Order: sequence, then C-alpha cells, then structure tokens
Amino acid sequence: MTAQDLEAGPKGTANGGGATGKRFAIPLSALLLLTSLLVAGAIVIPVVLLAYGGANDTVDVVVSVLRESYAQQVTSKVSDSCNTIYKVMNGLASHRFIRPLIDGIDVNNPPDFSANNEFMFSFYAIIQPFGYMLSAGFTDPPRTTSVLVPILGQLGIACNHTTPSNPICNGFFTTGADLVAGTLSTQPAFPLDNSNPGTLPTAPQGDWDRPAIVPVGLNPDNTTKWLSVLALNWGVWRGVPLGGDPGAADFLGHIAIGQDLAEYSSLLANIPVTPNTIISIWDHRSMMIAANRDGLTFNATSGVAYDPASHPLDVIAVPARAAIAATTMTTGTTTVGNWSAVPAALSQTHSTSIGQVWTELRALRDEHSLQWFVLICIPESDIMGPIVASRKKVIGTSVGVAVCMLAFAAATSFFVTAPLRKLTGVMQQATGMDFSALQSGYLNQRARINEIASMQGVFSSMMEKFAAQIKANRALASRGAGAGQGSAGAAGSGLGTTRELSSPNPSAPLLRRGSSDAGSSIATELSVGGAQRPSVIREESKVSHVSARK
Repeated sequence: MTAQDLEAGPKGTANGGGATGKRFAIPLSALLLLTSLLVAGAIVIPVVLLAYGGANDTVDVVVSVLRESYAQQVTSKVSDSCNTIYKVMNGLASHRFIRPLIDGIDVNNPPDFSANNEFMFSFYAIIQPFGYMLSAGFTDPPRTTSVLVPILGQLGIACNHTTPSNPICNGFFTTGADLVAGTLSTQPAFPLDNSNPGTLPTAPQGDWDRPAIVPVGLNPDNTTKWLSVLALNWGVWRGVPLGGDPGAADFLGHIAIGQDLAEYSSLLANIPVTPNTIISIWDHRSMMIAANRDGLTFNATSGVAYDPASHPLDVIAVPARAAIAATTMTTGTTTVGNWSAVPAALSQTHSTSIGQVWTELRALRDEHSLQWFVLICIPESDIMGPIVASRKKVIGTSVGVAVCMLAFAAATSFFVTAPLRKLTGVMQQATGMDFSALQSGYLNQRARINEIASMQGVFSSMMEKFAAQIKANRALASRGAGAGQGSAGAAGSGLGTTRELSSPNPSAPLLRRGSSDAGSSIATELSVGGAQRPSVIREESKVSHVSARK
C-alpha cells in the first residue's frame, strides 16, 4: 500500500472510493429493549388470553357441575326422607293393633278411636323414633271420625261425631308414654272447629296434602312462632294391602302422617353452597315448602306459604315465575296450578335485581303422587366475583413482571451501550487526530463487559503503536534536519514542519507498553497539532525521503 493509498482512505467510504449507500442499522439499546418487549409480550398476552378465555370456560364447567351437584344432593335427601315415610306408612297399615280395628270399621257407625289406648299407642310408638314425624293416625272419608296421635309436646286431634250437629273436635297433647306397658298418656287442650272438614280423595298410592302453617306460640322477641306441617294421606280399602288394587272393596279412609316441613329446610341447609345460592322446594300446587335459608318459605306475619307470584325475594320469584311461564299453566293468581308440565330438568339464566342468576329446575316425582320441584338459584356474582378477582391478580402479576423485565432491559441496555458510546466517541475523535479525550486516562479504563473490555484493549494497543510510530517519525525528521543544514532553502517547508513537531515538547518521555501512564503519555504525544496532524505526518515523511536521497 502506497502513501497515496493511505491519503485517499479506504475504498467505498466517504473519504475516497465513493459511497456505496447507507444500510439500515438498529441501535443496540433499541434491539435490547425490543427483545425484552417481545419476551414480555410473549408472557403477558397468552396469560391475558388464558385468563379471559379460560375463565369463561371455567365458569361454564363450574356452573354445570354446581347445578348437577346441588340437584343430586337435594334429590337424594328428599328421596331418602320420603322413602322413610313410605316405609313407616306401610308399617302402620299392617300393624297388628291398627289394621284389624280399621278393617272392622262400620262405615255407618265408626268407633271412637281416641278411646282405644292400644290403638293410639301403636301410632305413637312407630313414629316417635323419627323426630320430623309429628303425628300419625286415621280419618274416615268425611273427616268426622278420626284421631291424629302426636309425639311428645305436639298437638293432636280427636274427632268423634257422625252428624253435622256436633262439628267439634278436641285437641290434646301427648304427655307421656310407657313403652313397656304400651300405654299413652294424654291431656285435653282445647276444642277445634270442624264445621267444614271437606272430604278425602280416594288415593290408592298416597296423596300429599297442602302445607298447613299453624301458630304454636311466641318467639323470644314476641313474634309468632309457626309450625309448618305437611301430611301424607294414604287410602285404605277393606282387606287390601296398602298400595294394592282396591277393586270393589269398601273405601274405609286414610292413614295419615304429618311431618314437620322444617326438616326439609334443615336438609337443604346442610348442603354446602356458594354464599348467595338459594335452594328451594315447591309442591305441585306451586306452594313453597322448604328453603336452605330461614324465613323464605312463608310470610312470618300472616302464616301463608309463598308462591311464585307473592314471594318477595327477586332471586327466587323471577326464576319461579319463568319456570311456570315455560309450562302450560296460567299465571297472575296466588295459586297457579300444578307443575305437571314442568320438564324433569330445566336450566335457565335470568336477570334479577342482584344481577344474572343461573337456575336449575328439577322435578321430584315418584309413584306415590309426589310432585315436588327443586329450584336452584346461583347468582353469577358468586362464581364470577372470585374468578374476576383472581384474573385481575394474574394479569396484574404478569404486567408487573413485564414492566420489571422492561426496566431491567433498559438498565442492561444502558450498562452495555454506555461504554460502547464512550469508546465510539473517543475513536471518532481519534480519526480526526483529536486525542484530547485520552488525557483523562481513558486507555487505562476497562468496562465490566468482557467483549467491550477487549475492544478497549485493542484500541489502546493501536494507540500505543500509533504513538510509537509518531515518535519514530519525529526522531527520523530530527536526524534528517541535522544532516541537511546546507540545503535549508530547498527543504524549507519540511524543516519548518520539523520545527513545528519538535517545538511543543522536545523532551517528551518515550512511551513504554504496559505503563500505567499509557493513556496520558499517548495523549501528550498525539495531542500536539490537533486536527493538523495528518499534514504534519506527511511533512515528516517528506523529510525522511529527502534525507534518504542525500
């Protein structure tokens, strides 16, 4: 390579050879930030999509499972309770002290059942192990001759009149029972009006009566204490087993069991549910008979059972009315008919005053005329509230991680690019023969990043060699000036340049590789002349050539 080549500069650059065109270059800091942004997005975006899409899928699955689980639990509990009553009913209908007396009834002259202590004790002894069975007994079709034996502490009824002229029944309490002797102790209570007893339907497979809500005293806060009783009446024909085909046999009356409906509310209350889920049971007359929360089954002031049209709680009333509207029944009256047209299972969603409510309606039917329906109401907020809160936490955590990643990337970008920018600046100054930046001892500094430290080392080595070459040129120029004293005019410009080189610091120390003052020494050697150094170096080269010719 010749001196002219060095002066011309590298081909293909702005200094010579013509520009080849600029190529797109991205800053390293931007590249680092962009990479971190892509990584953060790869974390946050899938998490957000999963949080929303997964939450919706989860809600559908959870609601479906809850509906089915609640319905199965209610169905199981109610079926178990009813089956127990059916078994007890069969036990009463076949008992050796009960059935013979019933089969021997003269329908025109029925006996006084309350006078037969053995008959009454048998009813008591069979139902007393079951706390929710309040009473049991027998009544004739016109309901004028009957006895209903209660358990301890409950009110019973005894009627013994065959003509409308004596429509009074007597209430009584069971005060004790001798299970060994088989005797029952009772105490008269007060007369009861039986002027409109009605008639019993013939029910070979049983008939569930409407709930009877009766006052039984006062609560501690002086409000009325109510007892809600539901009776199962089962028809008896002379000589025919319970549930058998009566044929032409005489219809004698009903065996009845009265049960406390609070038992079903207790069963429902023991089912674990979401905080605001309501489970209720309705009979085929659309009367509410049980709920998993207190105070929902009847009006505590009037003692009237709620129906869908009168229930004050929107979360129950709206789905119940909709369930009725979905059938062939008429609405708008207190008694809306029976629910026989309701399908076995009906899943719906309703808008109420507390928001969306998921509902499940399940029919409870059996061969013994049971026509009850379970209504399950699950507020959307019970499920979506925790899921939305968890979703916010997940998204917030992901965004926080992404922000931390970006902050770390920004810090890393600065840590990496700062020494690169410094080195680039010093190199750019050096290309213009401005070495003032080296006076601060930059060549003695090393970055913490290995690759950048290596670049600094290479640049430092290059500067050392460059300084050594300048010293060599200066020494050569000085020797050439001494040998050419006789031809000063011919080489005037060159000698002048030599004096310019020698005048600033003729006693500058020689640079030794590895010296701790390498940066300042190189700066001292290179800083003379500033941006005019290229012409100085060329003048020194001319002197060298003149000396060589001489």
